[in-house]
Amino acid sequence: MVALAVALIATGGLTAAYAVTLVGATNAYLAVARSVPAGSPIAAADLTVVQINADPALRPVPASRSADVIGKYAAVELYPGALLAEGQVADVPLGGAGTYLVSIGLTQDRIPAQRIRPGVTVLLVVTSPENRIGAAEEPGGQAPQTFPATVVDIADATQPGRYFVNVAVDEDDGPYVATLAAANRIVIVRAGG
Repeated sequence: MVALAVALIATGGLTAAYAVTLVGATNAYLAVARSVPAGSPIAAADLTVVQINADPALRPVPASRSADVIGKYAAVELYPGALLAEGQVADVPLGGAGTYLVSIGLTQDRIPAQRIRPGVTVLLVVTSPENRIGAAEEPGGQAPQTFPATVVDIADATQPGRYFVNVAVDEDDGPYVATLAAANRIVIVRAGG
C-alpha cells in the first residue's frame, strides 16, 4: 500500500510539473500599440511585442514576422492592446488596385442588423426601380443582379437611422454601382458566420 501511495504521489507530481511547464511556456507575438484605421499602412510604431501562451485558435502573428507586417495595410481597424491576428493584414489597401471606392447612403433596413465592419466582404443586391423584390419572385423571373464588394468604412449620416457605407468594388462595376447607389437601388447583404 505504501509503495502504491508513493507511486501515485510521484505520478501526480510529474503531471503537475508537466502542466506548469505547458502553462509557463510563452512565445513572442505582435500586438497593436496604437489605433490603425482600416486600409492604413502599418508602421513599426503601431506594433509592440507581447509574451503570451497563445491558444492556436487565435492565430496570432509571431513577433519574428514583424518585417512581413510593417508596410502592409490594416484589413480591419486595429485597436490598441489587441493581438495582431492572421487575416487582419492585407498586401494592398482595402479595395486595392483595380477597384473603385463607392459611397452608398443606406437606411437601417438596407444593411444587416448586426453592424458590418471594415474589411468584411459583402454582396450588393440590386433592387427593382420601384424598390420591391421584383422579378426574383415572379414566375420565370431571374435572380437579382449582385456585385461583390469590400466594406472600407461606415459613417453615420446626419439623419437618424441612415448610414454612409464606403465599399470597394471592381473598377468595371464602379460606375454602374455608383448610379444604382444614387437611385437608392442597393441593399447590402453578407454571409452569416
